[in-house]
Amino acid sequence: AKRSFAPNSMQDEEAFEVEEIVGKRGKGKRVEYEIKWLGYAETTWEPSAMLDQPLHTYKLAPGVAI
Repeated sequence: AKRSFAPNSMQDEEAFEVEEIVGKRGKGKRVEYEIKWLGYAETTWEPSAMLDQPLHTYKLAPGVAI
């Protein structure tokens, strides 16, 4: 399932769609997820608070555990 991402500063402008979560780093409250955006080759590291859906609803790359 594809979900969108809209940081507070961008809610009125543009929403980015998550293609899949391809990585995870950090521990505890400092965990970040590497996001592959639909239509973009680049990935970015984002805290889970920036995602608008529960983590288990996103497509995960093989080997990625949440």
